[in-house]
Amino acid sequence: QPATIAATMQAVRPNAKDPIATWAKDPRTWVGSVQAQNIPTSLFEKFTQGTPINMARDVGSTLSLQAATNSATGFDLSLSSSRIQLQSSAAIDIGTGAVQGKTTQLTAQLSPELLKAFNVISTQPLPLSIALQSFYIPPVRDNGQFNLVDLTAQGSLNIGASQFIQDGIAPVAMGPLSGTLAASPLADKVDLVLATTLNGTPVNVTANITGLMRDKEFAFKQMKVAGKTQLGPFDPTLLPGMPANIVDILRKVQP
Repeated sequence: QPATIAATMQAVRPNAKDPIATWAKDPRTWVGSVQAQNIPTSLFEKFTQGTPINMARDVGSTLSLQAATNSATGFDLSLSSSRIQLQSSAAIDIGTGAVQGKTTQLTAQLSPELLKAFNVISTQPLPLSIALQSFYIPPVRDNGQFNLVDLTAQGSLNIGASQFIQDGIAPVAMGPLSGTLAASPLADKVDLVLATTLNGTPVNVTANITGLMRDKEFAFKQMKVAGKTQLGPFDPTLLPGMPANIVDILRKVQP
């Protein structure tokens, strides 16, 4: 099917007494939408050169986009292809440039060829889902730097089962992975929860990170991490060369 692009735009004059030069340049007075259908992804191949990404294989041969804004500074975006679907809704503060995200949902099917470049083996496309229930992107600073201090986000991640390979190490089979992330804001506290299985053994990780930023910069050396990892229960007889008395102890102490 041929590619099509359609756009509509309308200016909403807030006050009949305001001169055109005053209100027409204010984005809040404009509402409209853009619809682009069947856009060839080959147009974007130059941006992925030198990377493992193949646009036709990993995104799809074409993509479609819909974007709309309204007089309440709301913004809705929808992007879809045979491999990727993205939907997002946010409110933009025109005065400061801050973005208050409402919902964002990304689903993708990662091709086995793409995964192989990262030592991940999957016999079929690997499903990936990222959901942001809310997020806040603060205004850009006066010096043009992106302000991460007040960034907030709350979301979840889900990845299908796969297998990791590395030279000299036995393959590790990872089951479906689920996780949640909460930054409130990033400079103060980050909570992370992950759950999966490794070679059939349940693995649960929780982490609380504080002091990630100081004086508007990352402070990795000063940050504090409080975490908990729960591994098991697992079958201790699978451990090679493990004495019988140790196997018995491991069976008793597992959660």
